[in-house]
Amino acid sequence: MSWLGIQIAWLALRATLVAALAGALLLWTGRRHPRSAVVLGAGAMAVLAIMTIVGFCPLPESLHWASPSAPKADNALDGIEREISNAEDTLELETRGLNFEMLRWLSSLHARSQDSDAGRLAWTALGFAYLTGVIVASTRLLVGWLALCRLRRRIRAIVDPDLIGQFDAIRASLGCSPKVRVCESAVPGLTVTFGWRRPLILLPPEWRTWTMDERGAVLAHELAHVHHRDYLIGFLTRICQAIHFYHPLVHWLSAQARWRQELAADSEAAALVESRTTYWKVLARMALRLPAGKPAGTILALPAVTGGSIVRRIQLLRGKEKRRPFSRMTHIGLVAALAGAALLLSGLRGPVTPAIAQEAAEKPAPYELGYLMPDAHGFAAIRPSVWCRQPGVDKFLDTMTEQLKQLEKLGFKLPDDLKPQNIEEVVANLQLMTAGTGKPGSRGITLGTSSLMLRMNKEFDWPTFVRSLAPKVKMKETRHDQTTVYHLGLVAVLGPMPVSFFMPDKRTVVFFADKSQDGIGKVLDAVAAARKRDWGSGWKDVQNAPFAVVMEYSGPHAPKFFAKDLEDDRDSFAMLERLRFATLGIELGDNRPVRLILDTKSAAAAAEVEKAADRLCAKELKRAKEEAPPSEPAEKIWQKLGLELLQSRQLSRDGSRLSWEARSSVRVGDLIGDKGYLIGTEKR
Repeated sequence: MSWLGIQIAWLALRATLVAALAGALLLWTGRRHPRSAVVLGAGAMAVLAIMTIVGFCPLPESLHWASPSAPKADNALDGIEREISNAEDTLELETRGLNFEMLRWLSSLHARSQDSDAGRLAWTALGFAYLTGVIVASTRLLVGWLALCRLRRRIRAIVDPDLIGQFDAIRASLGCSPKVRVCESAVPGLTVTFGWRRPLILLPPEWRTWTMDERGAVLAHELAHVHHRDYLIGFLTRICQAIHFYHPLVHWLSAQARWRQELAADSEAAALVESRTTYWKVLARMALRLPAGKPAGTILALPAVTGGSIVRRIQLLRGKEKRRPFSRMTHIGLVAALAGAALLLSGLRGPVTPAIAQEAAEKPAPYELGYLMPDAHGFAAIRPSVWCRQPGVDKFLDTMTEQLKQLEKLGFKLPDDLKPQNIEEVVANLQLMTAGTGKPGSRGITLGTSSLMLRMNKEFDWPTFVRSLAPKVKMKETRHDQTTVYHLGLVAVLGPMPVSFFMPDKRTVVFFADKSQDGIGKVLDAVAAARKRDWGSGWKDVQNAPFAVVMEYSGPHAPKFFAKDLEDDRDSFAMLERLRFATLGIELGDNRPVRLILDTKSAAAAAEVEKAADRLCAKELKRAKEEAPPSEPAEKIWQKLGLELLQSRQLSRDGSRLSWEARSSVRVGDLIGDKGYLIGTEKR
């Protein structure tokens, strides 16, 4: 919900700029004629409403202002480069001739607030407050509409021939629709107009005491409202006002539009009666007879001839100057200019909106798990193309390109289609194996894989590539139903078991290592069942993550075999022996989440695992504080990563499920450097 609060803040900024421009144009057009001001005010409210909708939708990158991004996390390896980059960014912004200081301040404010729990809570509270305000304002509109519906059911038709004749004559002179009706309400002093498909003018019971001039003035004024669809304009204006209930400028624009509607109706009605003097005198007499207090049920109706500031309206009517409204093309041009300004300002949005929009637009499909071995204890999945797009990884990609050029000189050429940038996902099954001497602490754990699936972002001819890679290997082909299986036999660099592969589609290849050579058939027969296999409750939370690992602890490979080896670490054993599944999802860098989800054997087991995990985290934090600060840049990065994940972790427990979420500013590029392996590991 914090993202909603952030977008509300940016929306308020955009609404302020658009409303201020619209207000200035409205005051200028109002000096020419009130009807022109009504058109501009209605157009401004429509633009604000559309801008609000667009504010929560993704925009093309070309429409986003180049507002500075959040500062990159401290990194001992690239401090100088960061300063140079910031200087270049500043120079680029200055050369554009626009002042981005406000954008820079707002972006940094967002970044600082998102780094703290209090900041995220404040944005979340703002989002809830906005939704609450919109609901309250919308409820008020709904109550007014229901009151009008009740009022409409209690009206009486007017059959007086004199009034009907006068009404028809004025309606014909204005060119109003014949669908408009005039009726009588039972509420004294209530004279209103509402409806746009079947407009209805309601007169109070005392209309029978009015003179002909008074009847003509009221009917002319109300029919002028009907002729220009003022009720529909007012209704849409109030909807926009409800969306921007918090903004005084929007309320002012709405009030100005309604006020100008009254002035425009006065101007048109005065031209239909005997004279302007007669009209304003009628207006004054009727205002004096108006009952005290506002009748109920008129929130969504247009007030009749007595609406607005009577004294101010009379003063304007007594003026001798007559002006005509702007032409239709001028009105369209003014509204179009306002819409263009709003479109330009729509590029002003918080750094979270493009990220969310891009993430929603580029959200990958869940990993393909249909080709895992039936006896797999778990699996690891990674999206190389996603990692390659992270900042800093380009250094490694440049190094890899240079290394491939050296290999080309030796006769080996890797196709461009096989570069990491083009690999959508890799899924490998995990087999848990143990070995040891039988003495406590001697048993080791080994993770191996017997199946590997690669899916590219384009079609790739794997059989041709494998033949070119190992021309001396005799590749045999067999058929399993509609699938061609390629058998390579023993390949020394791939292990002691025969290797086979097949292609489910033109973008995907699956490699297998199987002694019996019949396991591949079992896998192909069980694809549908493998896709439905239960991998714990955490899998759905990480199935789109750039990196995910899931391990099952309920089979014969359960950690009870490590009881002797974990005698001195009871907390670790207490966690392992109570688990069913462990799920890890990593979206490392730029404060993206790292999730660890544990499915335990019971709710009581979850409580025990939570306590054991808290003790382990406390030990690690204490050890980090007691140890001397690392001196190597690589070790500093690793320590920063560990501390940020430990300190930012947030736990939620639901029955037998435990879920931790942590965040770090350390990026993948910070860890792998430009050599393609985790920096610092070469010294360990």
